[in-house]
Amino acid sequence: RITHFVSQDKLTFAVTPEGKGFPLDDTLNKLEERLNAQTFLRVHRSSIVNLNFVEEVHGWFSGRVLIRLKDVAKTEIVVARSRVKLLKDLLGM
Repeated sequence: RITHFVSQDKLTFAVTPEGKGFPLDDTLNKLEERLNAQTFLRVHRSSIVNLNFVEEVHGWFSGRVLIRLKDVAKTEIVVARSRVKLLKDLLGM
C-alpha cells in the first residue's frame, strides 16, 4: 500500500498511508515505466501519486492544482500544469 513516491535529495522514497517513507533503488523515471498508468500518475518531476489515495483536488496558482492525499499527514502535492488535464481525466473530473 503506497500513497505516493517522492524524490528528495537524489533519493526516491515509497510512502505509505501511515506516513512512513521507504528508500528505493529505482529512480522515479524507472518507477514510472513499471507502474500501472491507470493507478499511478507522475504529477510533478519529483512525485508519482497513487490515484486511489487522492482525496481532494483544489485549484492552485498559474493553472496548476493542489491534491490532498488520504493519508495520516494529509499530504499535499502540487500538480504540474502539463499533468492537470490527465489527472482530471483519470479521476473522472
